[in-house]
Amino acid sequence: MAKLLSTITDIGEKAESLFNEGMVILFCENAPKELAPYCVLHRLAFMKEDIKSGDILSISGIYFKITAVGSVANKNLKELGHCTLAFDKNTSALLPGHIHLETLDFMPSYEELIGIGRQIIISDKVERYKKSDSVLKR
Repeated sequence: MAKLLSTITDIGEKAESLFNEGMVILFCENAPKELAPYCVLHRLAFMKEDIKSGDILSISGIYFKITAVGSVANKNLKELGHCTLAFDKNTSALLPGHIHLETLDFMPSYEELIGIGRQIIISDKVERYKKSDSVLKR
């Protein structure tokens, strides 16, 4: 069952440099101006449940197992659409707003993973979502 569905709406000009360091900062479209250049901005369609270790995150149809969730990551996602995705396999959260993910043997490039209009899905298992299933209106 999908716990979270979101669509990437904009990408800050410095977001790629953070991706190259193994991180993606997610923020809803109302990100503070000083943070927006570092963020992947998105529109949250829904967040039905808290995210936990063992859930699956999909971006652009590429799947990553969640290995740890920081103590405020769920609250921040619900209230601000904000968290940091850390591709580092950590099994305990380094910072309270982090969601840690497994890394793949062949990590996708920035261009393969991040793009305007692409969906972010978090679920308790691998599942596919059609664009028509989401709420993409403001």
